[in-house]
Amino acid sequence: MAKKKKRRYKKWFIYTVIGLAAFLAVFLFLKKVPVFVVMNGDKKMTIEVHSEFVDPGAYKRLSKKPITPKGSVDTSKLGKYTLKYSTLLQSFTRTVRVVDTTAPEISLNGREYILMPVNGEYQEAGVTAIDNYDGDISSSVKISGKVDVTKPGTYQVIYTSTDSSKNESTVIRMVNVQEDNFNYVGSVSNDAGISDRMRIKIIRFFDAYYRSLKYLEVFDTSDLFHSEYPENAARFAKGLELTVNVRRDSINDLTLDDCHYDLVISSSSISETGAIEVVVLEDGFYNFHFLNGIQSKQHNIETDFYFRPDGDEYKITSVNHIEGAFIYVDKNFDYSSDYQKELDDIGKEYLEKYTETHQAYDQDRIAVNSGTADTSGIRKAANSYDRERAVAYAQQYATVRNLTYPYYGSNCMNFVSQCMHAGGIPYDYTGSAQWKNYHGYYDDSDAERGFSYAFIHIYYFQNYLNAISDGMVVDQNLNLYLGEKGDFVYVDSYTDDYGDMGHVILIADVVKDEEGNIIDFLLCGNTNDQQNYPLSAQAAIYKKLAKVEGYN
Repeated sequence: MAKKKKRRYKKWFIYTVIGLAAFLAVFLFLKKVPVFVVMNGDKKMTIEVHSEFVDPGAYKRLSKKPITPKGSVDTSKLGKYTLKYSTLLQSFTRTVRVVDTTAPEISLNGREYILMPVNGEYQEAGVTAIDNYDGDISSSVKISGKVDVTKPGTYQVIYTSTDSSKNESTVIRMVNVQEDNFNYVGSVSNDAGISDRMRIKIIRFFDAYYRSLKYLEVFDTSDLFHSEYPENAARFAKGLELTVNVRRDSINDLTLDDCHYDLVISSSSISETGAIEVVVLEDGFYNFHFLNGIQSKQHNIETDFYFRPDGDEYKITSVNHIEGAFIYVDKNFDYSSDYQKELDDIGKEYLEKYTETHQAYDQDRIAVNSGTADTSGIRKAANSYDRERAVAYAQQYATVRNLTYPYYGSNCMNFVSQCMHAGGIPYDYTGSAQWKNYHGYYDDSDAERGFSYAFIHIYYFQNYLNAISDGMVVDQNLNLYLGEKGDFVYVDSYTDDYGDMGHVILIADVVKDEEGNIIDFLLCGNTNDQQNYPLSAQAAIYKKLAKVEGYN
C-alpha cells in the first residue's frame, strides 16, 4: 500500500511540474506573441523633438476594436516614453524616444564677405544662433579665427554653435583686408581750367565717395565743405549714408572688388549767388563682388559743385549729385534750422519705404524661383521679340548715342524704344496712337516720317499702350522677377504709377546663383548712362517690370 501511495504522489508531482511548465510556456508565449492584441508599427520608435507623434495604434484581434493605450508622449521634451496596450489576456508596450538630432541654425549678423582697407576697423557683428530645442543660444557661440587689419590678406572668422544634445553647426565670414592708397582716380580732363586747389578738392570728394561704395562704409567728406555751409555737408553725408545702407542690406554682396573713375571737368561759371559753379562729368567702373569679374559702367554722370573762398582756399558750399539716394534727400530737404533732425527724418522715411517695397520684391523673387509666381498676366504674341538683338543693341549704345536717332537730355525711353525696335517691334505710324521715330521732328500724320512722343517719353508711351488693341504686346503689373533679357524696368522713388515714373532701363542679362535661382538683373540705359549695372544697386524705392512679348 505504501508503494502505491508513493507512486501516486510522484505521479501528481510530475503532472504539477508539467502543468506549471505548460502554464509558464503559455504565459511566455502570450507575452511574446500577439494572439489577442495586434500591434501596428514598431515597438521601438524614435522621433525628433517638436515633431508630431502619430501613434500607430493597436487593436483586439477578435473584436477588431482599437485599444486605448496607457501613457503619453510629450514631443516637446526629450526622453523615453512608454505606451501600454492591454486586454484581459494580453498587454504589450511601445517605447518612444524623443530625441534632438537637429543642429542649431546660425545666421550671420551683417555681411558674409567683408572688404576693408589695411588699418581699417573690423567690428565683430556676431551671429544669431537658434536651436529647435534650446531656443536662442547666440550667447554660447564660439568664435575662432583672427583678422589682422595691419596685414593684407583674406581671413576667416568661424562661428560654431553647439546645443545641449551636442549637435553642432558652423558658419564662416570672409574678411578681405586690402592695401588701399585711397585713390581711385583714373584720368581727369580739366577742360574748364579750374585751379589745382579746386581740382584736388573734387578728386578727394570722388575718392571718398568711391571708397564708401567699395567697402560699404561711409567715409567722411565734411572737411571738403565750407565752414559756413555745414547743412550741405550733412545733406551729402545723409545721401551717402542711405546709399551705403541699402546696398549693405541687399541680398547680393555689393562691395566692390575694384573700382575707378574718370572725370571731365567740363565747365565753370559764376552762379547767381556769386559762387563758382563747376560741372563735372563722371565715368565710373565697378566690379561688384557678387558678379565675379563682370564690370559695370556708368557714363557721363553729371555732378555740380559750388565753391566759395574759405580762409585762404576754396571749399565746397554745395554738391548736386544725381545718383543713389541723393536725389531723394535733395528733393525733400527744406533747409530748416534743425537741419540734422530734418535729414534724419528724411532718411528714416526713405529707409522705411525702401524696406517695405523691397521686402515685397524679395517675395516676388522667391515666388519665381520656386515656380509659384502668378503668370496669368502674360499674353501671347503672334510675332516673337528677338531679345538677343535688343540686348546687343543696348550693349552697343548704352554709353554712346546712335546718331541716326535724335538725342534728348532725358534719353531713357528713347533708348529703350530703340532697343525694342532693334528686337523686331515694328514702328506704328497710323491712327491716333503712334510709336515711331524716323526723323528729328514731331509728326502725327499717318506717314513714315517724324517721331511720336510715345517713342521718347514714358508718360506718352503708357498712353500709347493703353490706347492700342493691336500691335506691340507689352505686359505690365507683373511679378518683377518674371523679367527676361530685352524686357525693361521702370524706377522711381516717389511713385509706382507707370506713367509718372521717372526712369526706365533695359534688362541686358539675368544673374543667377549656383543653384540656378534668379538673384538680379543687369541693366543698360541712357540719361544716367549705365551698362551691365545691377538692379540691386539702384537706390530707387519703386521698381516695375514691363515685359515685351512681341507684336500682333
